Amino acid sequence: MTWKQDRVLVFIWAGQFLNDDPEKKFYFDKDDKTFFSLYLTGNQYNLFDRHAANLTKEIEEILRLKIEKVKTNSRSIIEIEKADKVFDYSPSIPSKDKEDFKLKMEMENEMIKYALRFLDDNQIDLETTDIIELY
Repeated sequence: MTWKQDRVLVFIWAGQFLNDDPEKKFYFDKDDKTFFSLYLTGNQYNLFDRHAANLTKEIEEILRLKIEKVKTNSRSIIEIEKADKVFDYSPSIPSKDKEDFKLKMEMENEMIKYALRFLDDNQIDLETTDIIELY
């Protein structure tokens, strides 16, 4: 698996399980095969968060066009909705013991299954996708 493919899976996980910001929404655009996220405050979509200063003008314009597609309920836009199942998972926190490590691996495997199911259900080829991440 390439670094970009790994990032896409993490992006899907974030949309399904790890995002605790109710205003941040995760999407996939079938037209250009790109994953992206937006903020929805009230009924206003926007792309500005603490990382937006790093956006190029080109990426900013692409995201503004995607906002319009989301607003008009374009058929090419798929929202990555939160899963019913919640995972208390933080890969950056070291495991306490062997059992904790085993539990983390089981959660990670479960999240991979959910992400792959999302890709399959929506006929998305992981190898041909791209991602716009706000760092």
